Amino acid sequence: MRVAVQASDLDHRRIDGTRVYLRELLKRFGGLSPETDFTLYHKGEFNPVLAPPEAPNYTPLSLPFPYAWMQTRFALELALNRPDKLFLPIQAAPILMPGSVEVTATIHDLAFKRFPETFPKRDLWKLNFMLEMAVKRADKLIAVSESTKRDLLEFFPSLPESRVRVIHHGFDAEFFGARVGDEVLTPILKSYNLKAKSFLVWVSAPHLQHARQKTRHRSHDG
Repeated sequence: MRVAVQASDLDHRRIDGTRVYLRELLKRFGGLSPETDFTLYHKGEFNPVLAPPEAPNYTPLSLPFPYAWMQTRFALELALNRPDKLFLPIQAAPILMPGSVEVTATIHDLAFKRFPETFPKRDLWKLNFMLEMAVKRADKLIAVSESTKRDLLEFFPSLPESRVRVIHHGFDAEFFGARVGDEVLTPILKSYNLKAKSFLVWVSAPHLQHARQKTRHRSHDG
């Protein structure tokens, strides 16, 4: 079986959750299905931090193109090579693709539909378009939570529930199970003037911190 993977996000310099998601999946796909040939399509060069591992059944294929890559160069490659299956790790899909290809797409988040007022207007059209293409073109949709599944069925009432399956994110047990000794932790806490168990670690984008700083400045100005 031949599986195409849309892996262009692994080229990006910025590391975010959806890119780590794909990287971690690719660490495992090859070993879980050694009889399957995976072609990893991307635009240029992989970010070394996100680069997929080498595997005998992995073929990375770089397809440089400057404009609307998914809808142009990538879509053309699918038409020429016609894989058996296509995995789209983000909620976007080519408008045109061979009908013989079975498509699976992951849907991570519908916050822009639930709270559109919190997103820049210039982004909303693109986000909605990409999502609609994924829902329209994919034979199977992976929702990363029950909440995401409910949102999908609410915003796309004609979408059959049978096409949506909830598969929760995993986690790296080795990484998150590691324990840092006091000899390492104490100097770090001291450098930030912190005491153990007296702080919170925010691991997402820094928007919350920026909002707090703006609020603090406004309250001081008032």
